[in-house]
Amino acid sequence: MARGAASGDTASVMTARRALFSCIAAVAASLGSTSAYGQSDDSNGQTIVRRGLIDAMQSAFQSGDFARCIDMGQRAASIRESSSLRRVIGECQLSSREYTAALASGEECLAMARRDPASPARETIITACQRILSDAQQHIARVTVVVPTDAPEGLRVTLAGRELPRLAWGVPAIVNAERAVDVRAEAAGYTAFRVEFSVAPAATREIRVELTREPARPTVEPDPTGNTSTTHTNSTPVTVTPPTPREPPRVAPRVASGFRATPLFVSGVVTGAAGVIAAATGWAIALATAGDYARRCSVVSTSSALDACAREYDGAQSTATAGEVTGSIGLGLVAIGAGLTVVGALRSGTSEQPRAEARWVVAPLLAREARGLSVGVQW
Repeated sequence: MARGAASGDTASVMTARRALFSCIAAVAASLGSTSAYGQSDDSNGQTIVRRGLIDAMQSAFQSGDFARCIDMGQRAASIRESSSLRRVIGECQLSSREYTAALASGEECLAMARRDPASPARETIITACQRILSDAQQHIARVTVVVPTDAPEGLRVTLAGRELPRLAWGVPAIVNAERAVDVRAEAAGYTAFRVEFSVAPAATREIRVELTREPARPTVEPDPTGNTSTTHTNSTPVTVTPPTPREPPRVAPRVASGFRATPLFVSGVVTGAAGVIAAATGWAIALATAGDYARRCSVVSTSSALDACAREYDGAQSTATAGEVTGSIGLGLVAIGAGLTVVGALRSGTSEQPRAEARWVVAPLLAREARGLSVGVQW
């Protein structure tokens, strides 16, 4: 049953399209009879242009370009209108969902077809125009725009992008249903009014325009004396006296206050740093020497290797001992440096002098006589 219904719908659509193509062909064929009468060259030229527009309309309809179909049809109708041409325009407007325009085309088509001479084609066109009206009315809604009675003369009202004349205020106007529709109202001296909405098919909605005056913008004119200025509004002028300028407050210079590095504190830091370096270096040499000798000489398999280890023992032992002594001295320097640092920090206190007066400089120095890198302290 479903397949039979679908095939029936397809057949009805194909029948409608064939009938519409026949209508377009009849429109084009009717042009030959109009040119058979004695007409001026200008009229014949208009007929040729109209025929080209109708051919373009037929091509656009076949390709589904309904916007072009409407455009070509409207141009052809501006040269000479007919019920068959208006029917095709209405069909294209229905296909492009321009239901308000299709409703107007259906009404024009039906009025013209009823004035045509009686013929089978005339009855077909009347039936088609009535169907266009019926289909369009199913997608039409109505909007009533109510404007205040004291509306200004320059008020401009638009509905769905089209200007609504003053005679149409308060009267239901047709719009496409289930689509976004906006009402706008603009007038000089008033805040613009705008509301957007949609209406269900066959429903009616009322929109009341609300007008609000824009606030007055004051303008300030300088007084020639330079002491006062006059502010003009829509009311009585008001004299405004500017405030007397005041001198900026004086800010006392900021004095730095905080920790001051003493010579004792700096000496402790330098001593502690030197001790850390000495301890790390000495113990590293001692451990590396002892570990290397133990790795090579702990297990000896030949007499020659035993003799070599015996010869190296004194040198390795002296190197390890020197590293231990250096490391011990480094630890002592660390302890001394820590003590000097603590004592120097306790004696530093705070200073009310700016920080810029601090003259302590701790920096690395290159000394030729020392043959290396040294740290110098200046104050």
